[in-house]
Amino acid sequence: VSVSGIVRAYDLALEKGFNNALSEEGNADVFYEQLYQLEGIMSPTGSGSPLTDAVRDFADSLQNVANRPEANDARLDLIAKADNLAIQFNEIHSDITSLRDGIADATGAGSLASKVTEFNELSTELNDVNQLISTAEARLFHPNNSNDLRDRRDQIVAEMSKLADVSFTENADNTYTITQGGVTVVDGPTSTVDTLSFAMVITPPATEPAPTLS
Repeated sequence: VSVSGIVRAYDLALEKGFNNALSEEGNADVFYEQLYQLEGIMSPTGSGSPLTDAVRDFADSLQNVANRPEANDARLDLIAKADNLAIQFNEIHSDITSLRDGIADATGAGSLASKVTEFNELSTELNDVNQLISTAEARLFHPNNSNDLRDRRDQIVAEMSKLADVSFTENADNTYTITQGGVTVVDGPTSTVDTLSFAMVITPPATEPAPTLS
C-alpha cells in the first residue's frame, strides 16, 4: 500500500459558520460569568439575602416607632436597624466595585485587558503561520500542501473568535486577512499586524437641564 498524498477536507462556509457560533458563545459566556457573580452579590444562595432581611427589619422597626413614638427602646432599635441596613448597602457596594475592577479598573488592568493581550498574541501568531504557509506553498519546485499549518491557522482563528467577532478571507497568496469590527487586524499579503489596544474612558453622567417656569 502506498500513499500518494493527503487531501485536507475543508468547507469554507462551515468554517465561517462555526467561527460565528464561537463568537456568540464567547460573548454569552462572558455575560453569564459576570451576571452570575453579580447575582451572587445581590442574592446569595442560602437562607436569604442579608440586604432583604435588613430592609425588612428596618421597615418593621420604623413601623414600630410609628406605632409607639414615645418608646425609647423602639427608637434605639430603629437606629440599630438603620446602621445594619447601611452596613449591608456598603458591603454590596464594595463587592460590586471589586467585581467591576476585576473586569477593568482605572489603570486598565483586569480580565478585559487580559483578553485583549491574548487576542493580540493570537494575531501575531496567525501572521507568522500565514507567512509559513505562503512561503511553503509558493515554491516553484515541489510546493508543499501545508495541511498542519492550515489546521493550526484555523485553530487560531477559532480561538480569536471566542474573544471577538472576527471575519477572515483567504488571499491569492494563501494567507488570511483578519478583520474585527470592519478594521483589519492581520493583513495577509503585507504581513501587517494591527494590535488592539485597551484604554479606560470615564464618561460623566448626562445632566438634565434645569426646569424653567413659564
